[in-house]
Amino acid sequence: MRNTAAFTLCTFNLRFATAPDGADAWPRRKPLLLDCLARLAPDILCTQEAMPEQIDAIRARFPHWGMAGEGRFAGVVSPRPSEPAPGEHCAVFFQAERFRLEETQTRWLSATPDRPASLGPGADLPRIVTRVRLREQASGRLLDVYNTHFHWGSTFTGFAVELLGHWLGDTPADVPVVLTGDFNVDAAGPEHAALTAPALAGGRRLQDVFDALPGRQGTRHDFTGTARVCIDWILASSDLAVRRAWTDTWSRDGRYPSDHFPVVAELAAEVPQARPTDRFLSSPRELKQR
Repeated sequence: MRNTAAFTLCTFNLRFATAPDGADAWPRRKPLLLDCLARLAPDILCTQEAMPEQIDAIRARFPHWGMAGEGRFAGVVSPRPSEPAPGEHCAVFFQAERFRLEETQTRWLSATPDRPASLGPGADLPRIVTRVRLREQASGRLLDVYNTHFHWGSTFTGFAVELLGHWLGDTPADVPVVLTGDFNVDAAGPEHAALTAPALAGGRRLQDVFDALPGRQGTRHDFTGTARVCIDWILASSDLAVRRAWTDTWSRDGRYPSDHFPVVAELAAEVPQARPTDRFLSSPRELKQR
C-alpha cells in the first residue's frame, strides 16, 4: 500500500538582520516575519541569510521546531563587521514532532568544501549548503533536504551547479530529495535547466514544483511587493508528488516580512521505501542539532 502523507516545505530568504534597511530593518519587521511563519506553519522551513539573532527569534517563537545548520564563518574570524561569526546560515527548521534529525552537515561551495569560509570561483564571500536527512516519525521514511544560497555570476553558479549535481547524484534511490535556496539567477536561466536535467539514482530527476502546476511568480521584490525575477526555487525529486505550490505574497499594512517572497510546496512521497541506506558521504561534517 502506498503511503501518500503530504508535508509542506517552505524556502525563505529572511534578509540578514544587520542590513541597513531603515523602516524595513530587522527590529521593525521581526514580529511581521514571525507572524508570517506562524501563518504558513510549514513542516520544513529552509532559510537563507539567517543570522544568529534571527535563528534565536524563530526558535523562541516556535520551540517545537528542530533546527540544523552552521554559519558560513563557523570556527573562523569573520572579515565582515556587519556579519560577526558564525555569520549567515542556510538553516533548516523542521517540526520535531513529525521528523527526527538523522544526519546534518554544512559544506562550502568551493574546491575545498569541508574547509570553513572557503571561497568558490568568482565569489568574494563564502557560500554554503546545509544538508539534512530527516526521518518521518510515523512512517519511518527518510528525506534528504539541501538548502543553499548561491553567489551571483556565471563563473560561480556554473561551478556550484556541477558540485551540487555530484552530491545529489549520490543520493540513494530509496531516499527522496529536495533542493531549495536563493540561487541568485532566474528560473529561466541555464542553471535551473542544468539542475533539473540529469538523472538521479533510480532514474529520478529533480523537478521544479511549478513544472506541473501554474503560478510561478517573481520572488525578490526589495520590500516593494513587485518582483520580476524568480530566484528562489524548490526542486523535488520526481518520486515526490507536488500537490500544491505557491509564492506567498502576504503583507500587513503595506509592510513585508522580507525582501523576498517565500515559496511553499505541499509534497507527498508516493512510493514505498526499502531498507534505510547507509550514510550519504564517507566523511560528512557532522553538526550538532541546535
